[in-house]
Amino acid sequence: MGDVQHSWISSAAQLLPHWCWLQALRMYSWLWPIQVHHHWSETSASLVVLLPTGSPASSLGLFQITDAHISKSPLQPEEIRYASRMHQAFETVASRTNGSFVRPAGIFRELVDLAALAVVDVAILSGDILNFPQAHAALWVTQTLNSSLHTGGRPIPFLYCAGNHDWFYEGSQAEQWQLQREWRQTTLHPLYASSASWQNRGAHQRFDVGAFEVRGLLLVVIDNSRYQITADQLSFFQAQTLRWLPMVLVVHVPLSVPQGLSPLNGFPLCGDPAWGASVDRWWQMERRRPWPETGSGQSTALFLEAVQAAASPRGPLIAVLAGHVHQQHVSPIHPEAAHTDDIHTVEANLGWGAKQYVSLPAFNGGHRILQVQIQAKEAHQHESTRHTTDEEALRQRVGRLHHAQQQARSFVMGITAKASGVSDQPRVAAVAWQSWGGMNGVEHVARKVDPSRIMLALETMLYRTEVSIRHGFQALAMALTPLLEQFMLVESLKPAKRTVEALLVLFSSALPIWADPPQLVYQPGEELSLKH
Repeated sequence: MGDVQHSWISSAAQLLPHWCWLQALRMYSWLWPIQVHHHWSETSASLVVLLPTGSPASSLGLFQITDAHISKSPLQPEEIRYASRMHQAFETVASRTNGSFVRPAGIFRELVDLAALAVVDVAILSGDILNFPQAHAALWVTQTLNSSLHTGGRPIPFLYCAGNHDWFYEGSQAEQWQLQREWRQTTLHPLYASSASWQNRGAHQRFDVGAFEVRGLLLVVIDNSRYQITADQLSFFQAQTLRWLPMVLVVHVPLSVPQGLSPLNGFPLCGDPAWGASVDRWWQMERRRPWPETGSGQSTALFLEAVQAAASPRGPLIAVLAGHVHQQHVSPIHPEAAHTDDIHTVEANLGWGAKQYVSLPAFNGGHRILQVQIQAKEAHQHESTRHTTDEEALRQRVGRLHHAQQQARSFVMGITAKASGVSDQPRVAAVAWQSWGGMNGVEHVARKVDPSRIMLALETMLYRTEVSIRHGFQALAMALTPLLEQFMLVESLKPAKRTVEALLVLFSSALPIWADPPQLVYQPGEELSLKH
C-alpha cells in the first residue's frame, strides 16, 4: 500500500505542474503567436519565422553535424577489449559524394571548414561525434573546433549534445547511466567545457541540458542518448519555452512524434510506447544488458506531450534537430499536421508548423545547414489573423514568398558555380559562400533577384517567334540589371574574387545587348544569335 501511495504522489507531483504549464502555454500563444514556414532539401532547410508586429528582425545560420563516429588509430590496449568492433566498423567508410573510401575524422574537418566558410552563427553537434569514449579523439575534436571554427577572426560558437556512442563502452558490466555519468565527466568534459551552453554559466553548467540564445533564437539541448527523459529535463524544457523566443530543440535520438513514426530506419525512437526489452535487437551484439521490461517512464511521455504542445503555431518551438538513425527524415511535430486525408489541406500546410529534422550522418559527409529568418508581421497582417480567410491568405502569401526566396538563392548559387567552372554539386554551395562572404552574403545578393520576372521572360520566349524572343531578352535584361548593379557594388567594396569578376564581365557585356539587340537572328530549332 505504501509503494502504491508513493507512486501516486510522485505521479501527481509531475502532472500538476505539467497541467499548469499547459495553461500558461495557451495564454502565451494567444497573446504572442509564433508562426514558422519551412522549405527543405536533403541537407538544408530554410525557415521563415513570423512574430507579432514590432518584433525585431534577424537572420542567422545553423550548421548541424551528427554521427561523425570518430576514433583514432591505433587503439590503446584498454580500448581493444571494449571498442574493436566499432573502431573497425567506422575506420573507413564510403563517401556519399563519390563512393570513395574516406576516414570520418577527415570528413569532420571538412564539415567544420564548410561551416566556417558559410559564416554560420552556431554549429550544432547532435551526438555520436565519437565512436566510443576515446580521450585522444575527444581532444582532437575539441581542438579542431576551437582552432578551425572561425570566421573573420572571431570564433563561431558550437553546441554539443552527447549521443549514446560518445559514452558507451561495449562489454562493460556497468549500467548505462553509470557509463554516461563517468565519461561525460571525464573524456567528454573538454567538449562540454567549450560548448556555448557552458560558457559563462558558472555553477549552472549541466550535462543533461543546455540553452544558448543568439540573435533572437533560443537553442535548447536535451540529452536523450539513453532514450529517456528525466523529470529535471522536462522541467528545464518547460521553463525554456516560457521565455517565449523562437526555439530550436537539439537531441540525439529522434522523438517519436507524430505517433507511428517509430521505428525509423529500424531504430526505436525516444518516447516510443513500445520501447523496452522486447524491441532491443542490439543488446547481445553490444554486450550489454537489455533495455528494461517496463519501457518508457512518465517523464518521457510527458516530455513528448510537452514538445507537441509547444510546437508552433501553438508554442515557440519551431524545429527539432536530431540524428542517430543514419538517415535523413523530416516530419511535422504537431499531431494534427500528420493526420489528415484532405490533399488540399496537406499541400497548403506542408511547410507550416514545427518540423523534426533528422540529418544524415557526418561520417560520410552528411550534414544539414539551416537558414532562419525572423521577421514581424505587418500591422494589417497581424490584425487580419483574427479572420480565417485573411489568415489563410497570409499563409499562402508567405509560402509563395519563401518559395521565391529559395528560387532566387538557387539561381545565385547556380550562376556563381557556372562562372567558377564548378560542376560538382556538393561544391556549389561552398563556392557561392566563398564568393559572397557566407550564407548571409548569398542571401543579400539573392534579394536582388525576382524569379517571377525571370520566369516571365523565359515564358515569353517560348512563343518561339522573333518578336517574342526579342521581348524575352529585353525582359530578362531588365530582371537581371539589379543583379549587375550588385556585382559592381561588391567589386568596389572589396578586392574582387575571380568568380565575381567573371560574373561582372559576363553581365556587363551581355545585358546591354539583350536590352536592345540590334541584329537578332532566330530560326526555330536551328539558330538563335544576337549580334552587335
